[in-house]
Amino acid sequence: MQSACHMHRPAAHQSVQRRAHLGAQPAWHAARRVRHSGHASCAAQALPAASGYSLRLAQPSDASVLAQIDHQCHAQGSAGWSEQLFADDIASSISQCMVAVQAGEQHDGQPVAFATCLVIAGEAQLQNMAVRAEHQGKGLGRMLLARLLQECGCLDSVRGAACLLEVRTDNAAAVQLYTSLGFEKTGTRKRFYPDGGDALLMERPPGPHVAKS
Repeated sequence: MQSACHMHRPAAHQSVQRRAHLGAQPAWHAARRVRHSGHASCAAQALPAASGYSLRLAQPSDASVLAQIDHQCHAQGSAGWSEQLFADDIASSISQCMVAVQAGEQHDGQPVAFATCLVIAGEAQLQNMAVRAEHQGKGLGRMLLARLLQECGCLDSVRGAACLLEVRTDNAAAVQLYTSLGFEKTGTRKRFYPDGGDALLMERPPGPHVAKS
């Protein structure tokens, strides 16, 4: 895996533009709640797990910790999200922010990794994802993303949402992770990141999770 903690990060200017959508009510608002619909295509999914960790939705009190994780992992052409951006994301009705915490009473319950996704007009957009360096290599990225896809309704082949993302073309570990979860390469954006790095565009069609090597 590369030295940077991030599995994914959009360019900083893209993050600001997308946050501008957070106050709007989308015309299509059901995608992130498809998991409640009862469809077998979504309900019976067996998702990846990481031993010793559990997942939960982010809470307002997590914003400062998530900003710390993001800044720790801010390599590869971005300064990271501010605490306020995380607070806005957590409060938004069209965003899902999932965090991983260490299981057990001996731990403080603080997030050690996160992934956040925006759902607008029948489409999910992976916004940001990071794992603290000391917790990498334990399957947290896979567990977080798989659960986030479920939370956003992307695993329902009947009424599910497609999921889009951008990732640096030189981040081989992230590309491999996304491919294993059903994402396909759809194009590139030249000089997408502030340091001039190129972005690979990837998309996952709606449907059940199928593990890939």
